[in-house]
Amino acid sequence: MYKEYYGVTITKINPKDTQQAVKLAKGLTNNIREDDKKEIEDAGLKILPSVYDSIVSSTTVYKAEQGDTLLCLFGVREEKADAVIWALGTQDLIKHKRTIVTAGIDFVKECKQKYRWLYNFISLDNKRALRFIRKAGAVLCSPTIINGNPFFKFLIKGDNHV
Repeated sequence: MYKEYYGVTITKINPKDTQQAVKLAKGLTNNIREDDKKEIEDAGLKILPSVYDSIVSSTTVYKAEQGDTLLCLFGVREEKADAVIWALGTQDLIKHKRTIVTAGIDFVKECKQKYRWLYNFISLDNKRALRFIRKAGAVLCSPTIINGNPFFKFLIKGDNHV
């Protein structure tokens, strides 16, 4: 997939290309959005290994860039008929938030056609991510505690769910 949204380019990357994964993980980690950094740390994980693992464990991964500036990475990891959906942004994402929301909603729509359920966890403190995921049609489950911090599990029902 190669798409352009108002000057922001969305490009599919190969999650098995470990050299590219290291480069992207380092690039995102060096300029990670504070809410994403806090969420990863609140889950008890280290930033760089978590970003790298998100890339290489995924079935599908995209990068969003404006020129040479990385804005975010997003993808899914298949788990049978379901998928864990994720996105991580840089500080530069805020300058293009409407564009990224549009691209993200399109990605969720594509995923809903392929998977029975999309899910993941979001920190109760990550207000922007919660707003986006609700806009994408997610249902939030009761808060759960991960590493002593409150998170919502969210679910998005696929279009072909029986």
